[in-house]
Amino acid sequence: MARKLLVAYSNTSTHVQTTLDYVTALRDYSGYDTSFLHVTHDAYITSDFDAAGYDVIFHNYCSRFCFDGYVSQSYSAALKRFTGLKVLAIQDEYDHTDKLKAAINEQGFQLVLTCVPQESLEFVYPAAQFPGVRFITVYTGYVPEGFSDARGAGIALKNRPITVGYRGRDIGGRYGRLGFDKFEIGRKMKEICDAKGVSNDIGTDEQSRIYGTAWFDFVGRCRSMLGSESGSNVFDFDGTVQAKYTQMTKQLGRVPSYAEFSPHIADRENQIQMGQISPRVFECAVMRTPMVLFKGRYSDAIQPEVHYIPLEPDFSNVDEVLARLEDIPALEAMSERTYDHLVASGKFSYPAYAARLTGEFDSIIASRARPQAENSLADATPMSLRQQVLHEMPTEHPKTMDDYRATQLRLANLSIFSGPIAIVQERAIPAAPSGSTCDVYGAQIAQLDRLFQRLSRKLEVETSRLYPAWIKLALRSGTSVCDVSASSAGLAKSQFDHEFAKFLADSANYETQRKLCAATLASARGTLEPDRVQSAADALITLDREWITAYCKAYNDLQTARVNFIRAIDADAANRFKERPVLRTAYWAQRARLRIKGSKLEIAGLVVRRVPGATALADVVLKAIRKAS
Repeated sequence: MARKLLVAYSNTSTHVQTTLDYVTALRDYSGYDTSFLHVTHDAYITSDFDAAGYDVIFHNYCSRFCFDGYVSQSYSAALKRFTGLKVLAIQDEYDHTDKLKAAINEQGFQLVLTCVPQESLEFVYPAAQFPGVRFITVYTGYVPEGFSDARGAGIALKNRPITVGYRGRDIGGRYGRLGFDKFEIGRKMKEICDAKGVSNDIGTDEQSRIYGTAWFDFVGRCRSMLGSESGSNVFDFDGTVQAKYTQMTKQLGRVPSYAEFSPHIADRENQIQMGQISPRVFECAVMRTPMVLFKGRYSDAIQPEVHYIPLEPDFSNVDEVLARLEDIPALEAMSERTYDHLVASGKFSYPAYAARLTGEFDSIIASRARPQAENSLADATPMSLRQQVLHEMPTEHPKTMDDYRATQLRLANLSIFSGPIAIVQERAIPAAPSGSTCDVYGAQIAQLDRLFQRLSRKLEVETSRLYPAWIKLALRSGTSVCDVSASSAGLAKSQFDHEFAKFLADSANYETQRKLCAATLASARGTLEPDRVQSAADALITLDREWITAYCKAYNDLQTARVNFIRAIDADAANRFKERPVLRTAYWAQRARLRIKGSKLEIAGLVVRRVPGATALADVVLKAIRKAS
């Protein structure tokens, strides 16, 4: 009979794909009979929890002990009573490290999966403080089996429209140089690329973040992806670093920058080297996207020049790096080496990770006798209404953010309809607090709307300027109107128009349905029937959830149609105007003006790179630019 394993996690984190992959890896690849238990945000675990008879409890890194009250007290009590093997996976262990260390001993974990290199364990986890605890070093994420087959390799490097891509954000100075690098590599490289006319899509703010499958589509459209090490070398053992950071934030009225905060952490920066390989590295490997990375350790998993192009932290070799991005054969060779090393080898896969862990589990279980469970009677006190809402039991699959929001909605409604039924029937039901019911998906829909608005602005430029310019040039080349419509570019435009019209129709249909659901909810709130209000609220939430799923798919389909449309026009122009350099130059002049914002000289430079022999047509180039203007 297979051993039984319970994964403790937080359902507020499973919307992040890398976290979900980590949470489900042991179920998918270990051979253990695995269940899942949400244990944060006051999740209520009954006192007879241990009766389930699990052999292993695997406490995932997303339910963090370092924050007071985050892991529920009832689960902590149940974990202490548990007599089987207790395993703790931790990341970001530089936050309130002393609290984390205390939890390891208090909860009785026997195996800890850490990101701290083995040679630095004594600095963070002195052996004398953890007798009988085994620490093994792991990565923050791995490659799911079959992931590369599902994603494909994206567009061929030579056809990718974005030379340099990146997404990062400014997290201030709390996490030292490694945290600052995530922002600085994007900020500085965008400044350089814009100045040099290098096509790029680099974002360093929250609004530019990309989620779900759209992220992989983005990676697959980039000829290169920037990156830096994950993690932090600044360990805040006792909370003093965070306290100083909070104090400066209040004084400045904003978070302090790295330059402002670095003097307060300079002595900690070199005490340990925690540079981690990020799951983004694996994602780039899967999509065969070459990487331009700040030099670093990267968990000793990849090597500069072999698996990535190294960029000096002071950008002193940036010209050389950008020049190398024009050498397509060399980039293809590097991307294949990286793919073979990180993906095809299987060494960095979740099956390999699960096999390693189950070997550790089996060894520890075989070497120790399981203590006799304490005799404890189940709490005979009936659960309160709040405990009933928060009550958690093991499930076959991890719960999601939807489940968390539904629980919060029930808690909000509980506060509305609390009290004896007789009293509720005699008084008017108060209105729900603003935003506490129904609008649980508003933030996600607003984020998707912002993404679509950005895409719409690009579409407006491309469809109203680039496509008509291509048609005009095609007709000048002697092509008939019928041939233009039947061309690959014309067909791609028709497909794009179809996807766009479908998206607008679906959006209008959703708005209509939501107004009806909202009217039903408003009507229900005028009654004295809590169940009717809850039913109407649930219907509205279900509609929003289904729309988000449809929205993401429609957005991705539209983005794909847009990329295919642009690629088809470029390919058609290259073929149709192959023997007509003047027309080809005119096309790329218009194309260049849509891609970059720069001087006429910079635009001309891009055209010259795209049109062989255009250096002999400088006057034609400039005339085409003036005409396009």
